[in-house]
Amino acid sequence: MAAPVWCFSAFLLSRWMTSLSAQVSNSPAVSPPVVAFQLWTLVGALEPVVFAQIHTRIRPTSVLIHLSSAAATSCAVSYISHLNHYATITPSTGTPRPPPTTWRSYLPLAIPLLLAQAAKRTSPHVIPTEPWTSASGNVRVLARTDSTTGVVVVAENLIDKFRYLRCDHSLLGGMWIAGSRSPLNSHGLGDSIYTAFVLQEAIRIVERPDNRKEKDRSLIIGLGVGVAAGALQSHGSSVTVVEIDPAVYTYAREYFGLPEPNGGVFLEDARGWVDRRARTVSDGHYIETGNATQVLQGTTSTTEDLFDYIIHDCFSGGSVPTFLFSTGFFEGVKGLLRADGVLAVNFAGKLGSDPAHAILNTLLSVFESCRVFHDKVVYDSGKEPEAGEHDDFLNMVYFCSNAPVLKFRDPVEKDFLGSFLRQHILTTMDRREVAFAQIRGNSTAPAGKPLPGIEGEEQWVLKDGDERLGEWQKATGLEHWTVMRHVMTHDIWESY
Repeated sequence: MAAPVWCFSAFLLSRWMTSLSAQVSNSPAVSPPVVAFQLWTLVGALEPVVFAQIHTRIRPTSVLIHLSSAAATSCAVSYISHLNHYATITPSTGTPRPPPTTWRSYLPLAIPLLLAQAAKRTSPHVIPTEPWTSASGNVRVLARTDSTTGVVVVAENLIDKFRYLRCDHSLLGGMWIAGSRSPLNSHGLGDSIYTAFVLQEAIRIVERPDNRKEKDRSLIIGLGVGVAAGALQSHGSSVTVVEIDPAVYTYAREYFGLPEPNGGVFLEDARGWVDRRARTVSDGHYIETGNATQVLQGTTSTTEDLFDYIIHDCFSGGSVPTFLFSTGFFEGVKGLLRADGVLAVNFAGKLGSDPAHAILNTLLSVFESCRVFHDKVVYDSGKEPEAGEHDDFLNMVYFCSNAPVLKFRDPVEKDFLGSFLRQHILTTMDRREVAFAQIRGNSTAPAGKPLPGIEGEEQWVLKDGDERLGEWQKATGLEHWTVMRHVMTHDIWESY
């Protein structure tokens, strides 16, 4: 719709300037703008053809619109100035006096403003109607939208047969379409393409008192495609979801078979959500206020039980929101857990890196005990890893509890939900643990300003207002993007 409106506007402006040129035929101030507008219209018509042949992520449609707007403004101002100049002198015999400047003379100034507004609301990419298939035939885009956190896309890799959800250059998750050894869900999808989401489900096999009769309650902070949320609900847990991006939740429901969370959905920032509820905790409950998609229909507040499990997965695109990894936030999370509740925090990064070190120490400053596990491929003793498996960039899940010792029970058949992948992950936990020495060993001195009066491991504790994590993430963002370009083919990143 934007292109026809743009060209039609150019045509009207061109006609308007030509008419003015006829009225003031001897004016050199008008003829050049007329030519400029004619060329502008020509460029606008040829732009889809010219730039479609250029291999680039961003087509400069918006740039052309802004330049055109600037040209329109210049032409309008030039003509008004021309009228004011000639109106002050006596024309020679036989030369008509230009018409006086009126309010209609300023109308053209509104057109570039409208064009500029259209440019802000128009994607700089030519977006086909979904679904569409890439030129290579390897990727099919099912849905996309500009949302809260970026451009959110649902697509399928037609070669390797999996469906995925991405936001800008971060993959939020995916599921196999065919070839998986797990039962398919209602959308014909199988296991997760990422083992990290299944590793988070190990939160259920942490040993806890077995005398509770009521249903478990789980909180998911950062939904992804809903692998962990769906699994916990399948195990009978009441699941509450806090997700900042509405498009992520919508696509998880529509394209990845996420069942409607039976504990409510809150589409908002997790820090505010946790802080508000943590302030109301009393006697094993908290006060729920606001609006959720379920549970709170027609009510202003309810009393809710604390959570047995909280999964925190807010890593995105090589960075994490620093205010979701501070002692202030984790203290709030701790307040929403039962006395024997468990927290799982997902983090993607390098062993021995500053962020991994700081997150570990921050969690240990809040919780009694923590253990860390990775999602890499594990091998039987004596079998060497394949080439490329030695790199130290990996997903790590930090499990934390207020128990003096955090132990995992042996998984049983019902824990697997009929999934071979779950069985493989949960039965190899003993070979996935990451020693604290590996996480802390290669770290350098903290970046940014040193914290006064703090020595040793305490200097790695992140508090509210501490921006060191953000500084460290700047250095790893490009590295994460490089890793992701190797994980997925260029077709996936260029199809949105």
